[in-house]
Amino acid sequence: VELAQQIAHPLTEYHAIAKRLSGKMPLTAINAVKDIREQLNHLLYQGFVHNTADEALKRLPAYFQAIGQRLDKLTSDPTRDKQWTIDIAPHWQRYLNNVGKRNSDEFELYRWMLEEYRISLFAQGIKTAYPISAKRLEKQWTLC
Repeated sequence: VELAQQIAHPLTEYHAIAKRLSGKMPLTAINAVKDIREQLNHLLYQGFVHNTADEALKRLPAYFQAIGQRLDKLTSDPTRDKQWTIDIAPHWQRYLNNVGKRNSDEFELYRWMLEEYRISLFAQGIKTAYPISAKRLEKQWTLC
């Protein structure tokens, strides 16, 4: 029952966000929309419940709330979103280039640190699970 409750809310959020993404978006948001879609594909996919650690499953509502806040701010300040997208891009690309190749707890932690970093950039009003920064991501990467 607890697992079902943990999953139900994120699934609802996922569909609400997907609906917003398929609606009218300004051209200035094209890169952000692409980034969000990619993020969603790595959060919810076939088998994600089995492949995702309990701690990360518990944080899914925060990740989806952060995406929602990002979308709320996107039209009012696309320049800021663009800068934050640039900030996370090398870390995210590093993850994408290595997913499926690395299979360690340290790499898994790096993956979820990326989501916490996204919260710190795009939704500062949401508390991160732990202190996070680009520097901490770099340090974690050296352990992968």
